Amino acid sequence: MSRNLHFSYRMEIRYSVPVEGGCYTLRTIPESGAVQKVTKLSARMEPGEKVWRSRDPFGNLLQCGRDQGMMERFLFEETGEVTTGLRDSEPAEPYARLVKFRYGGSLVQPGPLLKRFWAGQLEPILAEKNALEQGRIIMEKVHDTMTYAKGRTGMATTAEQALEQGGGVCQDESHVMIALCRLSGITARYVAGFLYGEGESHAWVEVLHDGRWYGLDPTNAIPAGEKHIRIAVGRDVGDCPMNSGIFYGSADQTIQVKVKVW
Repeated sequence: MSRNLHFSYRMEIRYSVPVEGGCYTLRTIPESGAVQKVTKLSARMEPGEKVWRSRDPFGNLLQCGRDQGMMERFLFEETGEVTTGLRDSEPAEPYARLVKFRYGGSLVQPGPLLKRFWAGQLEPILAEKNALEQGRIIMEKVHDTMTYAKGRTGMATTAEQALEQGGGVCQDESHVMIALCRLSGITARYVAGFLYGEGESHAWVEVLHDGRWYGLDPTNAIPAGEKHIRIAVGRDVGDCPMNSGIFYGSADQTIQVKVKVW
């Protein structure tokens, strides 16, 4: 079942003292594909002396900007409309490009705790099931095991550390799920995007089955579908941050991000 979603994304960075410009790379732009269709899109960057688009090694669309003047803040706003839930899966790329999702990603490498958890909690019940069935079981196990809690983890928290703490945010639950998929021989990747409602960005997992990517959301224990807007993919969160960049000067910065999907 498809759904027409509207979304808005606003990111503002304020500096404690004026800085002399900088460069920015943003991964916030949804694209049309098998599971969703972008029908409207509008974005602005302030300041935006020079703005262009590019792609990263994972095929994600980048909004880039550069400014050389003095500035006290950086603002990026985006609005759009997306029809979601068009299909339950996305065609996969050629095998040569899938290898990185089978082995790479420093934050999702299984450690001793994850290996013990997989052997005791999952290995006995995954036998003779296909990759998608196994992925759903792993998703539900992660959802039942991890407690959603802000403030426990950060961008550098590994799947091993998140499982040891027993909780985290959507990023951490997705990392744990990917690591467990690796132990099960399943190719899986991290997805950054937006979820129906108001707050911040969201993350989930796609597993490879029969030549297609299927989205699974361990935070909510549901398939990714009509309430999810897909933005970027990678091996872990380090491959698809929604914003990154540099500025020239010595200043503290505060970042405010607001996402709304309705």
